[in-house]
Amino acid sequence: MLRRLAAAVLALHAAQADPRLPSLPDQFDTWVTCNIVNKNYSVVVHEVFDAHNQRALLSRFHGAESQRDNDEGLSRTLYLYDLGEYFHVNATHCTGDLLINNRFGMVSRGGRTPTSNEMLDFAREGQVEEYMGTEIVNGVPCNHWQSVVPMGPGGSMTLDYFFSVSGWASPESNATEIPVLLHLTGSRPVHSRPGEMHTFDHYYSFNHFRVGPIADWSEHEFYVSGETTCVGNFSKQPNWEVISRHAKFCETNCGDIPSQGGVYFGFVVLGAVCQSILLMICSFFCGQKYGQRFKPMLNEMPVTNSLQNKSGMEISAPSDRPRTTAPSEHSRGIV
Repeated sequence: MLRRLAAAVLALHAAQADPRLPSLPDQFDTWVTCNIVNKNYSVVVHEVFDAHNQRALLSRFHGAESQRDNDEGLSRTLYLYDLGEYFHVNATHCTGDLLINNRFGMVSRGGRTPTSNEMLDFAREGQVEEYMGTEIVNGVPCNHWQSVVPMGPGGSMTLDYFFSVSGWASPESNATEIPVLLHLTGSRPVHSRPGEMHTFDHYYSFNHFRVGPIADWSEHEFYVSGETTCVGNFSKQPNWEVISRHAKFCETNCGDIPSQGGVYFGFVVLGAVCQSILLMICSFFCGQKYGQRFKPMLNEMPVTNSLQNKSGMEISAPSDRPRTTAPSEHSRGIV
């Protein structure tokens, strides 16, 4: 009896001794250097997540070698969770689509905004993280957690999370136990070539992680210019509120905003994510159960109409669907 009691006490102590994976704030921004080792390139991503205002913004900086179409420079993707749509803008074009068709911006559970943990693929529902102890990462003492996720027949993905320990001071006084590094490695089946496996090895280094709301966040970061031609599958209704609500602010307050170059990167912090991830954070896979849930709605969406703005340029019509008021939560991309 005493032995059982002692064993129970030791087990309870051990459970209490291991720290839990930290929860991330509902508002933050961070710079992420994504090193895609298996493809021999790096991408720098600036991520802004603002659950309170139902939006997120990814700005990606990369060279010509990092993307298939050899378009280089800066590209931005704006996610509007309340409207269930996103817009991707670079120097040559603007495209948009439903969030359910985007691995990073996928909306789950009835159209709610993803939580910050889901945004960066930390502590997802049903995923088990094992505490591995403390390690030094780039000179920073970190708590280390590991999770192994199945990736199809014969495949698996190992995620190693490193967060600064609670006693480590960061430049922002309200930022504690912040992400320092996410290491993603593993293999998955190549569906187009049966029997072949694809191996991957990614490092996501987080820098200047700031807890929001951030004083220098401004509306001009969350806009699609009214002078930009946008095409895509939004809605049949000729209502371009998403574009105008951001562009009008800039026309009166922001002045000229330089054109930007780049292409769609693929989730991170999963999506997700740096090659269509970060996600994520850059580069993870969306849960199929959520995609299946939204298939009926997708099938009902017609190809968008377009209209002319005052400059005579064609602009696709975003959605006039009613907004949701649900605050928070999900997402991933491709490895």
